[in-house]
Amino acid sequence: MKKLKLSVNAYSNGEVLSRAQMKKVMGGSGSGTGGADESLVACTARVYKTAKDACDADSICKTACDILPTCVPTMVAAAAAACALR
Repeated sequence: MKKLKLSVNAYSNGEVLSRAQMKKVMGGSGSGTGGADESLVACTARVYKTAKDACDADSICKTACDILPTCVPTMVAAAAAACALR
């Protein structure tokens, strides 16, 4: 199984999130957000915002998303899938 790449530096240097980092993004223990009672919509919005903020912090990712019309829908779909599978 491949590890999910979703950090500010993931696009530029290939960094892969650790299990603890992934739990933090997905609302696992100790993150203060998310949780078992969080709706799919709320989780998707939160994870999408994390991915969008990470992309906006990277000039190459931001430029690509400004040019490609499939960027935002792909990030939303990935966020929804990640939330549905947690």
